[in-house]
Amino acid sequence: MNRTKARRMAFEMIFEYGCGSHTAEDILAVRRAGEEELDDYSVAMLIACENNREKVDALIEKYSVGWTVQRMSCVTLAALRLAVCELLYDEKIPTGVTVNEAVELAKTYEGEECSAFVNGILGSIVRDLPPKAADAVPAEEKTE
Repeated sequence: MNRTKARRMAFEMIFEYGCGSHTAEDILAVRRAGEEELDDYSVAMLIACENNREKVDALIEKYSVGWTVQRMSCVTLAALRLAVCELLYDEKIPTGVTVNEAVELAKTYEGEECSAFVNGILGSIVRDLPPKAADAVPAEEKTE
C-alpha cells in the first residue's frame, strides 16, 4: 500500500475514533474482520492518536484561537489529529509533506474553507516545533 492510501486509511480510522465511541482496538478489529489490508503506518497513527489524544488536542486548541476541538467538525479534527501525530511521532515524514497532505484531506472531504483553517493551525504549530531530521537538506543540495 502506498503512503497516500495509508494516510487516507489512517485519516478514516482517526475520523471513526474521534467521532464515535470506539476505541482504536474496536476499529482495527472491524477492519480486520472485513479482511481489509492494514498498513503499519495507518495502525501506528491511529494508536498514537488514541494514546496521546489529550496532548494532541491541547496542541490543536492552543493554536486554534477561539475554537475548541468540540466546535470543530470531525473531518477537520481528524485531519489535524493525523497531522499533529505525524509531526510529533514520525520523524521520517518531512513537515511540508505532513502539512500538504492534511490540507488536501481537508479540502477533499470538507472544502476550501476547512483546508485553509487546517493550514493556518498547522503552520502555527510547525513554527513552534523543533525541526525534524526528515526536514534537513542534504549537504550536497545546500547552496552557498
